Amino acid sequence: MVLGLLDRCRFGVVHQLSTSLAATSAFVQLTDLTTYRGRPPLSLGGEDFPGPSAANRFYPTTDGYVRVQVPGDVDLDAVATFTTRSTVAALEWCAANGVPAVPARTPNEVCADEYLHDHGLMRHRVTRSGVAYTQPDQLARFSRTPPLPNPDAPGLGQHTEALLGQIGYSPEQIRALASDGVVVIGGPLDLQFSPLYR
Repeated sequence: MVLGLLDRCRFGVVHQLSTSLAATSAFVQLTDLTTYRGRPPLSLGGEDFPGPSAANRFYPTTDGYVRVQVPGDVDLDAVATFTTRSTVAALEWCAANGVPAVPARTPNEVCADEYLHDHGLMRHRVTRSGVAYTQPDQLARFSRTPPLPNPDAPGLGQHTEALLGQIGYSPEQIRALASDGVVVIGGPLDLQFSPLYR
């Protein structure tokens, strides 16, 4: 919307603008959506996808799950017995048999991992109404471009007046745009969390 108004301010006309979740999704999945002769088959997942093969997947244990990549010389039937072992016992077996494995962690365990917080990958936050939550932080850091503080997400229309003012709209013009329903003027966002579906 702001780019369209900037176009109108600069050129007197708005060029066509469009964006969509579908376009973003197609861009992110481009390699999976591209086909060509001789392309190997795609590894398709799905809800609760355990992994692409018996040798490369999650296995349940008595108290959780482990993720394994079983080498070709290891008996997969032995791995299938993890359902009768604890996660620790399954990991010990994997270590003793040269099977790369890690415990699967719940979202709450990941959010509480102090290593992730200490290294700036996760951070604790509080909403404007006082609800505590955890969110991802700066996932990449570069020495020549240190990250700026991660600001709160803006509310719908929170910065409308400032942005339009920066591109030359007067307060009267901005109020007219708002009264005509072209733009929205609002305040800061207060996150509201809905129940998890699982």
